[in-house]
Amino acid sequence: MSLLPGRAAFTEVAWVVAGQAAAVVGSLALLRLLTTIMTPDEYGRLALGLTLAGLVGQAMTGGVANGIGRFRSIAVESGGLGDFVHAARRMAIRTGGLVLASGLLLAGALFLVGRPGWAWIVVWTVPFATFSGWNQMLLAYQGAARRRPIVAVFSALEQWLRLPAAWLLATWFRPDAATMIAALSVASLAAVVAQAPLVERAGSRSPEAERDWIRRMNAFARPFMLFGIFTWMQQASDRWALEAIASTRDVAAFAVLFQIGYAPLSMLSSLAMSVIGPVLYQRAGDAASAERIRRVRATIRRLCGGVLLLTAIGTAAGFFLRDFIFALLVGPEFRDAAPLLPWMVAAAGLFAAGQVLSLGLMAEVDTARLIRPKIVTALVGVVFNVGGAAWAGVTGVAIASCVFGLVYLAWIAMLVRSAPGPRA
Repeated sequence: MSLLPGRAAFTEVAWVVAGQAAAVVGSLALLRLLTTIMTPDEYGRLALGLTLAGLVGQAMTGGVANGIGRFRSIAVESGGLGDFVHAARRMAIRTGGLVLASGLLLAGALFLVGRPGWAWIVVWTVPFATFSGWNQMLLAYQGAARRRPIVAVFSALEQWLRLPAAWLLATWFRPDAATMIAALSVASLAAVVAQAPLVERAGSRSPEAERDWIRRMNAFARPFMLFGIFTWMQQASDRWALEAIASTRDVAAFAVLFQIGYAPLSMLSSLAMSVIGPVLYQRAGDAASAERIRRVRATIRRLCGGVLLLTAIGTAAGFFLRDFIFALLVGPEFRDAAPLLPWMVAAAGLFAAGQVLSLGLMAEVDTARLIRPKIVTALVGVVFNVGGAAWAGVTGVAIASCVFGLVYLAWIAMLVRSAPGPRA
């Protein structure tokens, strides 16, 4: 039995492919602009500053977005969409307020200890993290509704709005890290303002039903927020280890390598998950049917195999085309890391395959089983990154990223293999 009817499948996939392809091209165009107008040291500080936004995404807004994406189909089936929309809106506002309060406290502390440069980076990271998180929540909602044109347009729009924003602010001020994060904030805000009116009007509300949706989404999101802290540590430790052990220029080199080798394949895996995820959630329903869950698991295994095949192709392409790709996409001062491109492509693909497998547990509303592997592998990844930076700088961290991806995939595969049978 096919996952989608033929014409529906083609239309949905075509929209998402177009949107994600446009987003990837936009992110690479922004990379070319930034590596042309910024010095390696300033680009390195930008990469370090963006790890703070990554913390917000991993530990706060990402879990809420996943909860919204998972429970919308359940809300539709149960006839409670209006209360669900009210609940999702309240969770988004609360999360944004928490990000604002935490960021301002950190910025104030940095001003007090005499680090105004980093304080301004934090000041601009707060709105960027908030607006970007809200945009992801809106995209998760529209994706769950299978409104592919909206998801495609706004996935690409946020990336492409960053180009004029960065160019204008660099022209008016100076192309330092704080100014470029401010440009990212402006672009994300514009995307949120344009996308928010496309959510259905919620109508009347039942406070009790709204609280119940918030409780259910919080329970679903809590494991993401818990292990998100640790996965953020793993993802940020590569840059901070290089900053502490090597130099800010090495941070810039690795950030460029990551943007070219890791991010595109990661975005393509997100494409697959954004197409298949909402369909699997609808297929799984409330995860009470054994037959529905068996079909979901079979689909996820096939999807994981496709990701691994794409990883092998991408790694080979990275090996043979590395110099051409770097010459095309980055400024001359950032091209020394080109030989490491295949390692980063492989790292991205291995991690993406593990993420695809974890989608099955999300469909079964069983995210708690992800806590241990997410936390333990993240801590192992931190050790790999620090050791790699001390051993061989950027080269060591690139190899460590690949080893981490392999360990993560192996653990998630074993977890899925040992999963209990579906409920009857």
